[in-house]
Amino acid sequence: MGRKLGILLKASIILLIPVLIFSVFYPVVMAGGVTGGTGSSLSTPESCLTSETHSTEGEADIVATAALEANGDVNITYEPTSDTRPLKERPFSLLSLQSMEFIDTHGFITGDENREYILNRSADSHWIRYRMTSGNSTDLDTARYPSTDEWAITVRPPHSKGKNVSLKTAGDGYTGSKTMYLGDFDRHSRTVGCQEFQVIVPNEVHSEFDADSRLDDLEAAARRIPSDQKNETVTVFVSPSSQGIGSRVGGFVLSGTSDIIVQEDGHFVNPGVVWIHEYIHTLQATDLQSDLQWVNEGLPTYLGYEIAVESGRITPIERDMYLGLSVSGGENMSLMNTTNQASEYMKGAAVFAQIDSDLRKKTDKSAYDMQGWFNSQNQTSYSDFERYLRDDAGLSNATVESYEPVIAGETAPTIDYRHAPANIPLPGLLLANWLLSPDIRLASMLILGAISIYGVLKYSIKKVRLSPENITF
Repeated sequence: MGRKLGILLKASIILLIPVLIFSVFYPVVMAGGVTGGTGSSLSTPESCLTSETHSTEGEADIVATAALEANGDVNITYEPTSDTRPLKERPFSLLSLQSMEFIDTHGFITGDENREYILNRSADSHWIRYRMTSGNSTDLDTARYPSTDEWAITVRPPHSKGKNVSLKTAGDGYTGSKTMYLGDFDRHSRTVGCQEFQVIVPNEVHSEFDADSRLDDLEAAARRIPSDQKNETVTVFVSPSSQGIGSRVGGFVLSGTSDIIVQEDGHFVNPGVVWIHEYIHTLQATDLQSDLQWVNEGLPTYLGYEIAVESGRITPIERDMYLGLSVSGGENMSLMNTTNQASEYMKGAAVFAQIDSDLRKKTDKSAYDMQGWFNSQNQTSYSDFERYLRDDAGLSNATVESYEPVIAGETAPTIDYRHAPANIPLPGLLLANWLLSPDIRLASMLILGAISIYGVLKYSIKKVRLSPENITF
């Protein structure tokens, strides 16, 4: 029995050693034969879009002060500035957004479609109270603005028709372009080219949150993607994982703004991928027609993987694993005129992986150039995209036509696994990615070291026992 257990133990060690060697010595980051594509390195000065400006308290006729109620509602009071004219002589209105639910108002009357609130000149005081219902994102069913009794991330109501209105917070807080934060926070910033990144971190966010690493991710994306749609200021509001922004949402961007709301832990993927993905949304200016709506999520998802692996944020094999999951999750889904968000994210990323592989192999273009082209277009249709791939990028008609059945869900995308064996089954990718995780790599090093020490000691002891001076007759 003991002899059989010994043989079994030796056989297990022999089988385990190749796995340990793979985990320890497989490169975490390598070039992977990536060629082609231009991208941007910010080697020349950029020209950024001027961010939307708001009146300061000294410039405005009206000062709005935002305060957080104990139940998470937001209360805003309106007062005239220091001169003698009362507020009723300074007419203005404010608009209710889709994501705002007005609880109560005083000193305003309802305008068109119950969305506009107009100053009531006969009132002595003016205030509104509202709460957030959902995020203005591509996933309205699940995205939400997080809040507690002590802090809240919320939109700032848009004002129109009249005098300038400045917005300030009653206590600690920060006001962005279209978003504001009420409560205690830390602010981290970085300038990249003509852009300034502001990261607003509530005190409730875990101490392990690494703002510098997330700013590195934003910088990597800003330097890699060509665009003439970059805003001067990009503000990221970080939501603590304890008050997440939705069951299936890692982050979202308010439409038409450079304000990002993102969950601190990245949700299902590496947080760096999520931050890059959401940043790319701030660059998108194309009005896509219905047959290309999937590009809005598919291309940022794919480029998020690419930039993350190029900057070392994820391992090369993680990139392959994410794309393998994309194929398995959306293989039979059609992207044309789809309303299925899973297909836009997953299948869309897999399609762009196939197109990017062809561009890199057959032209001097890449997915980065595609993103730049989309950013420069307006009212873009799928036929326009096909024309770009043929006439501008230089792909053949046969190659471009081969994408149609893939996009229609008739055939699965062909993924170029740059860092894993071709056609490796998805379970193999998942296993390989697990073996390359930092904790498993460390454990593998320790086990492999222990086996090596054991082998050396056993060999040494055996050699001593067989030495001539220890042999008697």
